Amino acid sequence: FSSRRRHTRYGTVTGVQTCALPILLPTQPVRGTLLLDAGHGAPGNPGNENCRCEAEQDVMLRVAGRVRAWLRQEGVKVRETRPDGAPTPYPERLRMTRGVDWMVSLHSDSRAGYELMRDPATGCWRNHGATGFAVLWSDEGEKALVDGRHGLARALARRMVEAGFEAYPGRDYDGLYAGDEVPGVFVDRHEDRKRIMLLRRPKAPSVIVETHQAWDVGESAMWEQEETASAFASAIAAALRSEEHTSELQSQFRISYAVFC
Repeated sequence: FSSRRRHTRYGTVTGVQTCALPILLPTQPVRGTLLLDAGHGAPGNPGNENCRCEAEQDVMLRVAGRVRAWLRQEGVKVRETRPDGAPTPYPERLRMTRGVDWMVSLHSDSRAGYELMRDPATGCWRNHGATGFAVLWSDEGEKALVDGRHGLARALARRMVEAGFEAYPGRDYDGLYAGDEVPGVFVDRHEDRKRIMLLRRPKAPSVIVETHQAWDVGESAMWEQEETASAFASAIAAALRSEEHTSELQSQFRISYAVFC
């Protein structure tokens, strides 16, 4: 997160020379159902290993569980692809998208940065830098579905930046993804036979969120915190509300502050 911000259950507050008490006024529930995918976890596909030598499938399962709980408090109806952690084949996940309105798949990246090394104590890879989130989408398919994916990707990236999350600039993505005018948004540009199934084939608008740099110790630790899950869930809920065609200018949290400093 930005060092100049602190995150509350109710939104993001600039915390320099200011004391603020947030008061949450009622917000409307999200109309529609979200399919939340804990990335990887298909048979034979555990994903990367992070700086603690944990498989991506296990890390994302924990993250998804925390985010799901906060999403439900935000009034979002949530289904999951791996609620109990059991391996779920990708064709089954695609079938799950037929009865929902959006799909968000959670992943982590293992990116080049600087000081790439194995920790001498644990043998796990560590790499500082190349931090931040990326929201990935596909421009293949029918126009309405493509527009839905692009709109969801942009709305979610904007809300994450507003919440204080750092957008990854995409230095490692040359030839794989192309950037967007909205920071943190990237469209799939893999070779045709290598394009990502969960971006191009779901029946509902879908995005992948590369939540963080798996080899960066600080960012990996941040994504184990409830505060991070709460802020991320609030960003998702706000993005889904904007995708319901509510005004982009309307506040999703309607906060009043009593300033005591």
